[in-house]
Amino acid sequence: MVADMSEPMRAETPVFRNAGSIPSLEAISGIKTAALNFGFSYWDKESNEYVQLNEQNEAILLDYLADTYSATYIIESGPFLIIQCEVVPMPEERPFLVADCVAIWLHQDDPLPNDLGFYGEFSMGKTVALPADLAPLLQPFTIPSDETLDAVAKLVFPEALYISYITCCVILELPKTDHETFVTRLETLPRGFTNSSVSLNYVNGILVLPSHRRIITPNPRLLNGLSDETDYIEETGCFSPGAMISSETGGQVTAGIALTRKDEMRFTVAYHAWESEAVDEAVEETGQDKKELAAGGSDVVKETGSFGIETETGRSNEETKAKNLGFQEKRHNSVTNSLMPVFQGKNKVGNVVSRVGLSDIGLAQVDDGVIFSNTFLDIEAKPRRLLASKDIRYRDRFLVDSFVTGLQSLLCLGVRKTTKRNAPFKTFSAPDLSRSYVSVRQGIFATNAAEIMGSPKIRDGICGSALVRLSTGTNQDVLAQGEIGGFMVWPNIRDSNDDQGRLMCFCEATDQLIAEGWEVAGLNST
Repeated sequence: MVADMSEPMRAETPVFRNAGSIPSLEAISGIKTAALNFGFSYWDKESNEYVQLNEQNEAILLDYLADTYSATYIIESGPFLIIQCEVVPMPEERPFLVADCVAIWLHQDDPLPNDLGFYGEFSMGKTVALPADLAPLLQPFTIPSDETLDAVAKLVFPEALYISYITCCVILELPKTDHETFVTRLETLPRGFTNSSVSLNYVNGILVLPSHRRIITPNPRLLNGLSDETDYIEETGCFSPGAMISSETGGQVTAGIALTRKDEMRFTVAYHAWESEAVDEAVEETGQDKKELAAGGSDVVKETGSFGIETETGRSNEETKAKNLGFQEKRHNSVTNSLMPVFQGKNKVGNVVSRVGLSDIGLAQVDDGVIFSNTFLDIEAKPRRLLASKDIRYRDRFLVDSFVTGLQSLLCLGVRKTTKRNAPFKTFSAPDLSRSYVSVRQGIFATNAAEIMGSPKIRDGICGSALVRLSTGTNQDVLAQGEIGGFMVWPNIRDSNDDQGRLMCFCEATDQLIAEGWEVAGLNST
């Protein structure tokens, strides 16, 4: 729905049809996470879908937005409501949700975001019927289980590498081919399902591309002149989730949370910031070429890892695979004292000692005498437990706290996972194939802060931030429970334009941490 408010809807005061329609502002953790609620909604709880407003309610909404926020134009595309204004409200004045849609606040002359959750290409083949027991499990606005997604991938395209579900669309990531071959494929691939309204799209290759090894320098222009680069160790003697941490090469990311397992204590980091240091060590230990190692090796699987690293050739031969597996076991299951140091401000606070499976979750050991305070800087809750991805529902709301963004709110819209046939393999993260591994799974979330997407430096800096569940899809406040739903990653989206802003972001699930026996640590960890 598109509405223009430049003439009749601009009023000195809001025009309300009845007193019950006056909006209320639900602000659990401040205005940037608030929901502007009316007596009506774009989200129909009974039918579990987004709907258009009737004429009367639409007029109420338009009058209020025009008067309160100088709005001139709105575009509704559930779950988003794009609000273009004469003067864009300051971040601290913008509600996150308006009438149950994620509010995207733009200037009236700004270009529209180019990813409203719709990725990939339509096909022109016939529709296919889902098995009778599978069809009820694939519904719009309901995140399917891993088993359901695997069954869909097997039915539609068994060779698919990854499968995503976003809002009401299944997206299959196919092995990369030349463009002409991909277009030819689209002529015969199933265009949808006869017994499900969920749509079906395809991507030529990997949807989510890596953004590794950047040197991060926060851009204060996108943060109203503020970027928290406080040296907390110098000022307070400890550091916390949300603080800036960095690698020896200068990559800056956000500190995660402290975890414990038996007598071990670790804090989480975004592993890719230390990956170049792992490459340097591999060169010394294996004698392999540095460029080849950094690229994943010339014989490595073409599409691999939770980010989907691409290399030029197909699967490795067994000899190369065995060599790399042996190296991976040696490198990632051993504790190093100095090779991959972690800094907070000018002070060394620990070392990255392991990586969780193929994810971007790294685990760092705190140095003697350093205190990691497991308390968020701005989120009014303490981390208490890891939340399995199967327990996260569509429209659950989360908070992240990062030195580059401050407090931000996110809405869960879907999931991305490897398919069963895509056994991940990469030189520095290859699993021991004799063991059972949790499927690589990423959560997909929407943000209303489109401007922070325009800079790779800001985007990468938020990596590692813990997601804390604020409320469930049924609007139940659960912030005090301290549920950690994952850790932020900011990979590049294939064919997206950062200059127009992006609204979708990804997180690494906690499933592998849970499977390995990790739990949230106490408040002060050393």
